[in-house]
Amino acid sequence: MLRALLDRLEIAENDVFVDIGSGMGRVVLMAARRPFARVIGIERSQELTEIARENLARGRGRLRCQDVELLTVDALDWQVPDDVTVIYLNCPFPDEVLERVLAKLVESLDTRPRAMRLIYNFSTTQNREAVMATGRARRIELGTPWYLRAEFREVSLYQLVPATAQKT
Repeated sequence: MLRALLDRLEIAENDVFVDIGSGMGRVVLMAARRPFARVIGIERSQELTEIARENLARGRGRLRCQDVELLTVDALDWQVPDDVTVIYLNCPFPDEVLERVLAKLVESLDTRPRAMRLIYNFSTTQNREAVMATGRARRIELGTPWYLRAEFREVSLYQLVPATAQKT
């Protein structure tokens, strides 16, 4: 399912992808097979990050993006880089933590206005409400072909906009 979404996602040469809650690196590896400028995996567990590093080493030859960074850090302590443009979340946090992570993303967006997309996999109604409550999210219709609709039912895609773009 994510593979199909990434295939449909318009990726510019300067897009930077981050998977917050990257686990063993499966999504990081999938993203690095696309033409992203950089791919980042954020994971709190050192053990999972080490597994992700091993997986990355085994798959490095198949990657289009060679600039891949795997960090062991709590998402609330991570400083969002100014060049991040695509964020992937796979149901990673309790609601109160999600709200704080979203606030960090919005702060980064306001510090350096840019196009930012948020992919949320297996989001709940509360998760979607939290994203929309930022006042910065616009839901993007995936335009999914009928034969893929069942796979994409659980995925939400948003454009996050900086404060300067809200008036337009």
